[in-house]
Amino acid sequence: FESVSSLFTFSSSARAEQEEEVVAFRHTVVRLMSLMHGSALEEIKDDISVTFDVLDIMGLDMKTLLYLFEAKEQRGENRVEVL
Repeated sequence: FESVSSLFTFSSSARAEQEEEVVAFRHTVVRLMSLMHGSALEEIKDDISVTFDVLDIMGLDMKTLLYLFEAKEQRGENRVEVL
């Protein structure tokens, strides 16, 4: 929470000149933090049938989604660490 809060605060000064970019940046940060939280819960879950929802994962670009999928499924990397 604190890291997201700091990023939002730091981006406030640019909001007047770059409204669209700041909004897009903030939305991306929230999506990534949601994905990181869900991925962390998935790493420690006991029941493989349990799934965790994340906020608007399709709002991330396909290159990012593909990289995250390959990191976990093909290279066996910890998705939380990649994020």
